[in-house]
Amino acid sequence: MKIHSTHQSETAKQGCCCTNNSTVITKVGIEQLVSDLPVKQLKVEGANCGGCVQSIEKALQSLNGVSNASMDLASSVVSVCGIVQTDELIATLEKAGYPATVLD
Repeated sequence: MKIHSTHQSETAKQGCCCTNNSTVITKVGIEQLVSDLPVKQLKVEGANCGGCVQSIEKALQSLNGVSNASMDLASSVVSVCGIVQTDELIATLEKAGYPATVLD
């Protein structure tokens, strides 16, 4: 029993089960990682309502390598953050019924 109480005391001093050498990823750290990812912009045809925007964003966010997709309905431009091939983005949008072209 004495060993257990000593263990608890030492563990409490170290911050529960984490050691001083633990790596902690903070929200700021994650935002920095995401901001370092490349962003591709595509002009999307056929989107004319909020439902279209949701469908487009959902389709793109389902792709491996995409961390975020956000579409501006007024300009018909979707911004995709992540590491993914442009051809894959265009094919995904076309499959969803929205032809797209890459903006330079």
